[in-house]
Order: sequence, then C-alpha cells, then structure tokens
Amino acid sequence: MATAVLGNHGEAVALLEAKKKFKVIRNGRPVITDKVLGQMVGEALALRLSLPAQPLHDYEEDVVVIAAARQHMCFLSVHIPGEYVQQAQSPDNHLGSDDEFSGRHNVAGGGVEKEPVITISATDWLNLAEQHSRKIARENITTLVHWQQEHWR
Repeated sequence: MATAVLGNHGEAVALLEAKKKFKVIRNGRPVITDKVLGQMVGEALALRLSLPAQPLHDYEEDVVVIAAARQHMCFLSVHIPGEYVQQAQSPDNHLGSDDEFSGRHNVAGGGVEKEPVITISATDWLNLAEQHSRKIARENITTLVHWQQEHWR
C-alpha cells in the first residue's frame, strides 16, 4: 500500500492510493473494501482539515483520490463541506456523537437541520489493459492537470 499527495508548490491536487492487489473481486470486477474506503476517506479528511474550513471556492471542498491496483484504477471525489470541517475543529465537536438529536438539530420554526456529511462519488474501475479505459484515465488526469493550472496558481 502506498499513498502520495500529488500537487505543485504545496497545493494538493489529488491523493494516490495504490495497492499491490485487490482483496475482493466480485463478478470479475474489483471492489473497494470498507477498510480501504475508510482509509482513503481518512486521508482525504486529513488533507481537507489542513485547508481553511470555509474555502474561497466550492471546488476546494473536494479531494480527488486516485485508487489503483495492478492495471486497474478509479477516480473518487470526496466532498467534505466547510460546515463539517468547522464542526470537526470546534472545541465542542459533536460529530458522530450519540446525543438526543441523533445527528440533527431543532431549528426555529420546528424544522430539522441535518448535520453536514462527507459524500463520495467514483468512476467505474478502469482496466488500463484496455484502450478505451486508458483514454478515460488520460482524460481524467488531463482534466486534473488543467484544473490545477487554472485554480491553484
């Protein structure tokens, strides 16, 4: 297992999570186990917590993780909202607590406000032995490079 931060001048563009092999293959397709997903989200959270809680731009709330094993790779976007970071860094942190609100707060007018949550989206696994998958991987990496050049100068 290896993890690397990819970026320029101290600015992270993506995390790279590489494994020697997959522990779980289902229907001929690799599966990210809960343990590995938890590790990747933890690393993304650590990176996100090093940035301002309320970023200047929405895209700064997302951490891209490139997962790879053997000839397969996929791209994950871990969205960690500023509200989540603020609560995690707050001295009276209540994220994940088992209080009477069960993760919700009563707000004026009788409404319910949900806690901020981390969300994850991912591409399908790309098999780099296939030309079509290599093309998709190249397009995603090119997009990351252009995005880095445009936003992280």
